[in-house]
Amino acid sequence: MKLSKNKSSDIDVVEKQLPMEVSLEVEGQKKGWFRRNRAKLAIGATALSLGTLAFNPLGDTAEKVKEVAPWVAPGMLVGEAMWIGGAAMMLAATGSEVGKNPLKIKDRIPEIAQKANNSNMFKAGFVINTVGAVGEFVIPAIAVTRELPVESWGILGFSLLDLGVTIAVRKAIYDGVAENSITLPESETI
Repeated sequence: MKLSKNKSSDIDVVEKQLPMEVSLEVEGQKKGWFRRNRAKLAIGATALSLGTLAFNPLGDTAEKVKEVAPWVAPGMLVGEAMWIGGAAMMLAATGSEVGKNPLKIKDRIPEIAQKANNSNMFKAGFVINTVGAVGEFVIPAIAVTRELPVESWGILGFSLLDLGVTIAVRKAIYDGVAENSITLPESETI
């Protein structure tokens, strides 16, 4: 909350600043039930799937996890490295420093979206980042759907939620590119 003085009178005005996601009003209409409860649904599906796995023979499930671990773990590491590397390229293209700890780059996504530009380096970073983010969903999804019973597929609830956030972030960055792109008049184009 922030306290500000109203210029027309001496009354203190208290304003609540909420992030856009917290507000339940979107252009005068209430968000749908599914949009408001998607995180709860993901948690519920994941918990339900973990419960069904508990009733399956754990030795069988553990054996299947060991079977896919040699390709899932490296795939996830490559996806995360691509995500961080692409985000670092986008930050560098905007003229910002990556910083000492590139693992904290995820906290700087709003900065990337705000300063997004149309340079080739930014575009390459965007593509690499997107491939890494989608890969972090696809690799476990393939492992779960190939190796675990159908009733356990709800484990992918968090992954689907993460994919939804990935798409929303990409849209924000894309909108930043469109907003910050300079269009030259035809007489000035090269």
